[in-house]
Amino acid sequence: MKKTTQIKLVFGDTTVNLRQFYKKIGNYCIEEKIKCPNFLAGVSLPEDIPYVNFLTEDEKYNAIVLNKNIKRADLFDYAVEAMSSEAYVIDNNGGILEAFYNDFTDMAEIYRTASTICEWLRIPCPQIIVSKNAPLNGCAYNTESGDETIWINIRQNDPIKEMYLTLAHELRHAWQHKYNNEKYFKNYKMYDENSSYDEKVAYYFQPAEIDAFAFSVCFMGTIDDNYPLVIPFNEPVIQINKRADEILNELEILGII
Repeated sequence: MKKTTQIKLVFGDTTVNLRQFYKKIGNYCIEEKIKCPNFLAGVSLPEDIPYVNFLTEDEKYNAIVLNKNIKRADLFDYAVEAMSSEAYVIDNNGGILEAFYNDFTDMAEIYRTASTICEWLRIPCPQIIVSKNAPLNGCAYNTESGDETIWINIRQNDPIKEMYLTLAHELRHAWQHKYNNEKYFKNYKMYDENSSYDEKVAYYFQPAEIDAFAFSVCFMGTIDDNYPLVIPFNEPVIQINKRADEILNELEILGII
């Protein structure tokens, strides 16, 4: 394996629609019985470098960075080629990819699940990043257009179903940004450890959160109907369940479930 040289990674500020790529690469890895690495697409690399294969010294984190110049139709072929290429060794915390580091080892089911959710929502699939170092789960979007989700960031968690729940929640936020950004985010407020009890409750009562939690409940019902949604406050649960019934009805009308 190669030792790393100085490579500067610049991530784009627009969505790279990875819905078909995630589905195809996830299926490929499962069929071939190989571990699926982390893929980071739409990255600015020198023009003559289509991809870079990174691997931590303990071999727990494998990330393949794909040049933004690769056409979407060619992503899969380059990805397969990159998986068998010689890797650059980075330190066990992820090195230059520290913000994206995880020791999950196999992303196949995460990618396939993301593709399925985006098919349900009829949205482009942004980057899906699983990270041990993420301070929180989040949906990053282009602040200029307001409706273009760049990536979804979820904290590595155990069990994996908790990650599916978060993935559905955050991708629903991507749907909100795309189809009704002003309705859901005009007066949106975050909270932190210094927020009051009322402020934290108010956060969960926001339309964007009620809708996202409700959608995640609907999606998880197709995987594990008994998987619990844990909300730290009781007050919003009635609204979440009511919205979940509405979403289920909408999905049935569309023939999705």
